[in-house]
Amino acid sequence: MNAIKRQELDELFHQPVRLEIMAELCASSEGRTFFELREKCQLTDGNLSRHLQALAQAGAVKLKKAFVKAKPVTTVHLTVKGRDGFL
Repeated sequence: MNAIKRQELDELFHQPVRLEIMAELCASSEGRTFFELREKCQLTDGNLSRHLQALAQAGAVKLKKAFVKAKPVTTVHLTVKGRDGFL
């Protein structure tokens, strides 16, 4: 497994919003929906989306998109790499 290097960790988690997102995800074994993260972190859709994109590109989170009762739902899960790097 590729460990996150210290420099990458600083760049990835240095922002308070990303710290908050990662803390919320660590607290849930099932992940959190986009809506749940938006509400708990008090972010706009665009702001949350931008931070999730950065975390996903780094391999720290995985986004799962599905339809529930004909509505799109995005669920965010920590990856092993993300959990290890954050902890």
